[in-house]
Amino acid sequence: MDSFRFILGLLLVISLPPGVFMWFAVHPFAGFWRRRGVVMSMIAIAAFFIVSIAGLYAVRTQIMGRDLGTNAVLVGLGLVLIVTGFSILRHRKKHLTSSILAGIPEIQADEDKQGKLLDQGIYARIRHPRYVEITFLTFGYACIANFVGPWIVAIASIPMIHMVVLLEERELRGRFGNAYADYAERVPRYVPKTWR
Repeated sequence: MDSFRFILGLLLVISLPPGVFMWFAVHPFAGFWRRRGVVMSMIAIAAFFIVSIAGLYAVRTQIMGRDLGTNAVLVGLGLVLIVTGFSILRHRKKHLTSSILAGIPEIQADEDKQGKLLDQGIYARIRHPRYVEITFLTFGYACIANFVGPWIVAIASIPMIHMVVLLEERELRGRFGNAYADYAERVPRYVPKTWR
């Protein structure tokens, strides 16, 4: 169990920070990436992601921090959070394709290929299910791993993800104009409206 907890925590601390920071490079600079083209942009972003993961892996012992031990209550809570996260994922992936998830519509130079506003299915109830999903999964993994490093990453992810959401919303307003503004008024950002 200790090895499993370490690996689970390690996957979190080496992948989530580069994933979040990648969006800080994409959303505010969508115009820059559009001028570079999809292929060059994806190569640069993938290189950043791979180098970041390799660098964090090199200092894995330090970033994992102290082992707080296996805690049955936290494992139970973690499993509930992970199941909830995967439930959101199941609904979200019906609408958010791999290319959208990779950020391709944000960096498409051709306006006809910049995607359509997602406002169906789970997106009719909540504007950012992907980020809610990530939060549930992050805290679920941190609960089960129970090392200091994953807890720090989980707690730090909340304001970081919120900042990414604000940048993404600004980019979506620029791309979809009034359609996104109307959508944002109807649909809550993180907590879904009561099911009718």
